[in-house]
Amino acid sequence: MRKNVLIVALALVLALVSCAEHECTWDEGKVTLEPTCTETGERKYTCTGCGATRTESIAALGHKWDDGEITTPATCEKEGVKTFTCTVCKETKIETIEKVAHNLGEDYKCSMCGNYFYPSLAEFNSKVTLENSKDVVVTVKLGDEKFGDISYSENSSGYTGKGLWIGRAIDDNPLNKYGKTPEKKGLYKYVFEGGTITSSSTGYESIDGLKDTSVYMLVPSNSDIVFDGVTFEGVFSFDVQMYTSPWSFLNSITFKNCTFNGIVVGTAPAYSATFEGCTFNSYTNSTSANNSNPIWWRAGAGDWSSAGLEMSVTLQSLNFINNKVYGSRPVKFERIGLWSTGNEIPYTPEIKILDNYFDISCENPADYKEVEGASVKKDEEKHMAINIGQHSNKSFFTLYDDGNTISEGTKSLYAAALSSGSNQYIEVYGTKILDRNGNPKEIEALVWKTSTGETFTMKSID
Repeated sequence: MRKNVLIVALALVLALVSCAEHECTWDEGKVTLEPTCTETGERKYTCTGCGATRTESIAALGHKWDDGEITTPATCEKEGVKTFTCTVCKETKIETIEKVAHNLGEDYKCSMCGNYFYPSLAEFNSKVTLENSKDVVVTVKLGDEKFGDISYSENSSGYTGKGLWIGRAIDDNPLNKYGKTPEKKGLYKYVFEGGTITSSSTGYESIDGLKDTSVYMLVPSNSDIVFDGVTFEGVFSFDVQMYTSPWSFLNSITFKNCTFNGIVVGTAPAYSATFEGCTFNSYTNSTSANNSNPIWWRAGAGDWSSAGLEMSVTLQSLNFINNKVYGSRPVKFERIGLWSTGNEIPYTPEIKILDNYFDISCENPADYKEVEGASVKKDEEKHMAINIGQHSNKSFFTLYDDGNTISEGTKSLYAAALSSGSNQYIEVYGTKILDRNGNPKEIEALVWKTSTGETFTMKSID
């Protein structure tokens, strides 16, 4: 028995010597791990001389997709989905199908989604009606729109002067008119896309006496208005027919991804106003350089008492989000919390100022004065970013502030006057200063026009 073992051992030694002197001769190999569509396999090889083994990886097979099946058809409003299935492992993948074009009739109504798409402001103004714009979205493509002579007046209400007319004029089928009963909120939405609107005004003297500045929107009361990707050149006010019975504003006005090469001024014409993703480029008021605020808006007021309702018409929600502002004067929102006389029903206007960038350090002619024939910079400081002013000592609000940044030359994110005036800040019970998550915060702000750096603290007043 021992003799046989020695013989076998000797044979193995001779074989190993043989393979050491020569390269191994490998067999055809055997698959020890089958590959799948996504994972590699393994094949094992054995040397026919010495019995040594080695392994090699087998590449993954890869999916074999079928021709796919449309699982969600594309429409003119939403992208579709096409689903592919692997014929080997049955795994699936999806691809997006682009939206299809709207199928518009002669009246610009899409037969698929039911919404209206007007190719120009002129077509919209001439063809839109209350009936065909109710409970749908009406989209209007703007071109190179310039102010012209417009005139609308009923019982001393309306607008006459240079401006841009939006909406159906007074005729046999108006969208709105003096004394008309307001429409319910949520019934009318108008979107104005692209293009440029050029004002006839490059400056103004007083916010109370505006001329040739109006984008006059004769649309249903309580409408939702959106300007999307529009460029505004010059000085603009946005006005509506509010003398309905009872009075009304727009439900909302939104400026989305717009560019302002000029100024927004006047009364906010809606319950809710939004500026989002907009750029305000530095602009000097040609009439009064001191009033070169990128925005100077007031919360307007209207009276519902004629209808027996104890409420007022005023700005109740303001959103200023992800904008870039370049200028020499602050963005200014004043008379916040304005109520109609005799109808002082408490409510809390909500203001969201989030994720904006302000560079209020640009040069302005009004910042200089002549001293012995030389132009020198004035001492007073007006290079502040935001000014929020309350209507009265009954006017409280909730401010959500977060994510805003200012340039090195901007003196302060917030500033306000601590005395009477349209830009006054008053510590009123009920006022809340919060971050975006609703947590209380305190903000150090500059006193308006300070030349010595006086500050005050904006905080919740409980």
